[in-house]
Amino acid sequence: MEGFRIRVRQISWEDFSEGEIHLLLSRFFEDEGYKVYNVHRIQRSEEKGCDLIVEKSGSKIAIAVKKRPVSKDRIQLRDLNKREEEEKWYIYVKDPTSKFKEEMKEYPEIKYLSKKDLNEYLFGLNPRLYTWLLLDNQELSYFFMEITRLLVKFSSESEKGQKIKRDLDRDSLKILWRLKDDAVSLHKIFKFSLKMFESIEDKEPNIEEDVIILDGFLKAMKDLIVSCQSILSGLRRFYEKNKSFVYYV
Repeated sequence: MEGFRIRVRQISWEDFSEGEIHLLLSRFFEDEGYKVYNVHRIQRSEEKGCDLIVEKSGSKIAIAVKKRPVSKDRIQLRDLNKREEEEKWYIYVKDPTSKFKEEMKEYPEIKYLSKKDLNEYLFGLNPRLYTWLLLDNQELSYFFMEITRLLVKFSSESEKGQKIKRDLDRDSLKILWRLKDDAVSLHKIFKFSLKMFESIEDKEPNIEEDVIILDGFLKAMKDLIVSCQSILSGLRRFYEKNKSFVYYV
């Protein structure tokens, strides 16, 4: 995996809670045939330095996860070092404090994984799942969810028997035209993306090429954010000016 140290897009683990990271790591390992015991979730009193224990073919790995290790977390590191599993991993998302870094040097047998190390490992372990998680946590996905939430809000707030104003002013019509243009742009881009992925559906896996394709697709998704921002803003403006009309529609 050394060739991908710069090119693999990074999953923003800092946006997740430690509990969510445990669950996502469990999913990665289970998909690859590992048995996973979530000590932190099932039997927290018995953690003894680790959050997860993963096992395959009789070999066990004790894994501790901390978003940003600080001085007080040195106890967890010492407990992890005492465990009997064949491998011991300590995963951290943000740089540890200086005191914790000094403590890390005392236990060289522990495998330390930074955010970048973790992403590279998971990409090599399961590229399909890694790509799904990466795409699902793009900013564009959150805009789509916000637009959907807004449309549901319109529906849930509809009041029966309300007098309907069906005439729209000039500004409202301009907003609708802009919404139409943005929706058409989104449709064209997604239609092109669909055709592109259909054309490479039978392509033989090639990590070097596949990473380039993924990188290009993610850049295109980033460009779509402008359209999504415009749609979200337009929907809100139109709704505030024409609530009864929105309910009618």
